[in-house]
Amino acid sequence: GPPIFSAQVGQAVFIGLTLAVQGLTIFLAPATTVNSISAEYERRTYDLLMATPVTPAQLLMGKLLTGLAFVLLLLLAALPLFSVVVMFGGVTAADITRVVAVVLATAAAGAMLGLFCSAAARQTYTATLLCYALLVALVGGTLLAANFWSLTHGMEPAPPSYVAANPLSAAASALAHTRPPEVVSAETLRPVAALSLLTQGVIAEVQGERVALPLYRATVILYGAGGLLLFWASLHLVRPR
Repeated sequence: GPPIFSAQVGQAVFIGLTLAVQGLTIFLAPATTVNSISAEYERRTYDLLMATPVTPAQLLMGKLLTGLAFVLLLLLAALPLFSVVVMFGGVTAADITRVVAVVLATAAAGAMLGLFCSAAARQTYTATLLCYALLVALVGGTLLAANFWSLTHGMEPAPPSYVAANPLSAAASALAHTRPPEVVSAETLRPVAALSLLTQGVIAEVQGERVALPLYRATVILYGAGGLLLFWASLHLVRPR
């Protein structure tokens, strides 16, 4: 078959590692904060916290930063794997910057979601069920809705609003400019061919040409606004009455 160049191998490794890290971040980030407030109720230490000079905002910020520090530690532990990408080449600094921004925004939004569920449920078991039910509805529900819209409209691409809040679509959009090998033979890297289906991003028709939209920008802004809204709601849930 045709040869695979070093840059193409670097692109394939980068895309595979990015999708793996994004998938882990989606489900691990809420787990770091989902028991932050509920554990205080279960250990009967919440009243002691309210008796200290710590304000509800300081309490939430401390819990949130603790969870984010653990997620960042996991991401830093994965950095040596990305050194393989640098060795092969084919990826620019702009590609890495887009991916890092999407992963960090996903981690912050996920940790804030876990903190909100913990403050709302006040029981770790209930908070965990609520958090991951919302997470599965966000990730799977938006993709299912977009596919259903496409099936009912002659296989046309779904509007970007259907998957604007989906973290996997944001990662695919950030990776759309980093293309894996286009031609893969049985003797080279056949499993890498599937990466082309996962990195198309959101496609739109612009002047008769199919282009990938920069959906990750809208996703990062949406996660920032949603995180602030969840923090405000959590602030009212932990404030003593």
